[in-house]
Amino acid sequence: MVLDLVIRDALESVAKIKCAEPNEDQMLVKLEQERKGDVDRVRNQIDDAEREIATLNESLRDLEESLNSKTLALEEKKNQLITKSSELEAIREDAKKNDEKLAKLRERKLKACSEFSVTDVAALEDTKMKLHVCCTLTGVHFNSSDESVSSGYVANAATSQVKLFDISGLPRKEAAKKIWETIEKTTALHFV
Repeated sequence: MVLDLVIRDALESVAKIKCAEPNEDQMLVKLEQERKGDVDRVRNQIDDAEREIATLNESLRDLEESLNSKTLALEEKKNQLITKSSELEAIREDAKKNDEKLAKLRERKLKACSEFSVTDVAALEDTKMKLHVCCTLTGVHFNSSDESVSSGYVANAATSQVKLFDISGLPRKEAAKKIWETIEKTTALHFV
């Protein structure tokens, strides 16, 4: 009796297994399809990631090229700045030398003005030199030819030209004499 029950249970189990086999096949097919779908999805994600990486790499290359270009431009600007700085330094040196020369010339001129009197000018033998020295020491300006002096001027403190005396048509010697006399009598000369 017990054996019959065991056999019957076994047969029922086998029947159930036989009935379940088609369902298991369907489940396996479904699982296989799901696995294939997952694989395709992962492959698509990988493809998308690779495309994104390629795009990023291209952007990175563009940025590197731009950076290299800007670096070269910056180096060029630095070189230009160095060159301009050198040129500016040279100009400053020249200006300093010129200032020193000008200071020396001013010093010499002041010394000459203080040491060279009208009497000293009158003692010079060369008439042309006398006129030149008069102009240098007093600021007297005149137009002249080889034979005569046409007019004489003196620069006033406002640097405008004021006619001080008329020496039109006078020979150089007489013009020089008149200039010396005027210088001796005039105290409003603007020394330059």
